[in-house]
Amino acid sequence: MLPLTFDGFTTAVLYSLNTPTFANFLGTLSATGQATASLVVPNLGPIGTGITTYFAWMTIAAPWFTSTPATVTITPWEEEGWKLEA
Repeated sequence: MLPLTFDGFTTAVLYSLNTPTFANFLGTLSATGQATASLVVPNLGPIGTGITTYFAWMTIAAPWFTSTPATVTITPWEEEGWKLEA
């Protein structure tokens, strides 16, 4: 079971699948069951603390699989601008 919380971010991702921001978020698995997706974070402007979001994947055809959620935190980083931690 994949626990989903439908919020504004979920809606934005679903409407933006396979755009430059959410590249390869929808696709097929390789013969070895692997795939790669990219999250391109735009300039978020000044924020006081980090932004934490959760990602997971699921197959939409048999055999059915879901992943465990992965936590991604976007934090301000003085030297480079933004830092993603997964």
